[in-house]
Amino acid sequence: MLNEPYPLPFLGREDYETFRGLNGSDLPDTYDEWFKLHSKQKLDRSRVGYVVKEIQVDPNEFVRFCATRRIVPNGDSLLKFAFGKNAGENY
Repeated sequence: MLNEPYPLPFLGREDYETFRGLNGSDLPDTYDEWFKLHSKQKLDRSRVGYVVKEIQVDPNEFVRFCATRRIVPNGDSLLKFAFGKNAGENY
């Protein structure tokens, strides 16, 4: 439903290298490249009517999230994390 928030994971610049270490080549080489893609996703979702809600991702929480679900820490799991966090889940 378009009038509900669309949770989009947001990574802090200070944590980016930690995430790159977890995700390997799944994330762009630099934070600036990632931020450009993030901004495009945010704009694309907004253009089709979503209200984008940025979900700050803590690397330690994300590691726990992935470990408890036995999933690979990559871009897809970042999105799953954001949707869960938006729904009120704690990790």
